[in-house]
Amino acid sequence: MKFLDIPTLESISLQLNEDLGDSTLVSRIEAYSCKRVGSDKKLSRSLEQQYCKDKDLAHSQSPSESLSTSPFGPLTEVSGRKTLSYLLSTLNASFHDYDFTRARPEQFSKESVNSVVSKIDSTLSAALNSDYLHMRDKMWTSIEEEIQLRNCDVYSYMPDHLDDPFTEEGILWSLNYFFYNRALKRILYFSCYCMSKSAAQEYDSYDSDVDTDERVGWGDYEEEVANNMEY
Repeated sequence: MKFLDIPTLESISLQLNEDLGDSTLVSRIEAYSCKRVGSDKKLSRSLEQQYCKDKDLAHSQSPSESLSTSPFGPLTEVSGRKTLSYLLSTLNASFHDYDFTRARPEQFSKESVNSVVSKIDSTLSAALNSDYLHMRDKMWTSIEEEIQLRNCDVYSYMPDHLDDPFTEEGILWSLNYFFYNRALKRILYFSCYCMSKSAAQEYDSYDSDVDTDERVGWGDYEEEVANNMEY
């Protein structure tokens, strides 16, 4: 996936980062083109190999429901597996300190645009109060300009495995949504999590060896957020 540098989305992401007293709110709104790079191709091949194993196992035993149904459509079809590959690649690109290869299709759900907008609005309104109301319209206008919400398939992600930033100790809650516009061949990833301040301080001291030209990782992003919160 190719990260798209969009200043308006970066600016809004930083505005949504807030010190809430005992906790810290951290958000990232990022756009990616569905152009596969080397690591994406490797992931796609890995998923295809796993699909072949699952298919062979299903034939030797009984029809596999997990292959015939998924949030992306039947995984027996290339389009369904491709969508799963795009979402996993987006997570890997956004959080390069983690490997989402093992995330399962059932950890994703297909959502309606209206329900996701409502969920994000209610959650951020509760967390930020009037601060969110002042930036809400600008945020959704910017998102609409980049991804055309009415033309998107929307998926949520529910973390539940060990190698996952959203299951780290101190994470109080998280939101993870993917707005996938097939015509534009683009995904907008909306991630927001609330972390207890004691845990956030531990991550501030995280020492990353990631090249500065790469995307910001979990530890680096925490440091960037902390720096932007200093007055």
